[in-house]
Amino acid sequence: MAKKAAAPRKVGGKQDRTIGPSGFGICAFFANLFESNELCPVRRRMTDDQILAKVKAEFPNRCEEFGPGKKYSVNQYRNMYNEGRFTGAVPPEKPSFRYDSSGRVVDARLGRRELLPEELTLFLAKHKKHRDKLVKAKLAKSA
Repeated sequence: MAKKAAAPRKVGGKQDRTIGPSGFGICAFFANLFESNELCPVRRRMTDDQILAKVKAEFPNRCEEFGPGKKYSVNQYRNMYNEGRFTGAVPPEKPSFRYDSSGRVVDARLGRRELLPEELTLFLAKHKKHRDKLVKAKLAKSA
C-alpha cells in the first residue's frame, strides 16, 4: 500500500509554507511560470492547462485544490501576480496573459475569445498606470 503525503503542519495558527522540489513555494512557483511564459516565443507559450499540469507535478499533495471550479485556479494566481501580491506590492513590468494553444492572447475568463488589439492596449495602459502609481507611493513611503 502506497504512503500518503503528509499534510502540512500548522504552526501558531498558520499553515507551513508548501515548498516544492524546485525550492519554490506555490506563489513563487506561479510567479516564475508566469514570468518565463511571457519571455517564451509565441508558439511555445503555455496554456492554463499546461501551467496547471506543471503546478500539480511540483505540488502533488495539493492537486485537489487546483483547477477549474476548485479552491484555486491559474487565473486567480495570475490576477494576484499582475496586482503585485507576489512581488512586494509592486506589479510586474510586463503582466501575464492567458494564451491559447497557438500562443494568442485570449480572454482571461474562459480563454475562448482572442483579445482584440484595442482591448490589449487598454489593459496594458491600465496596468502601467496602476504600476506607476504603486511604485511612486512606495518610493514616497521609503523617502
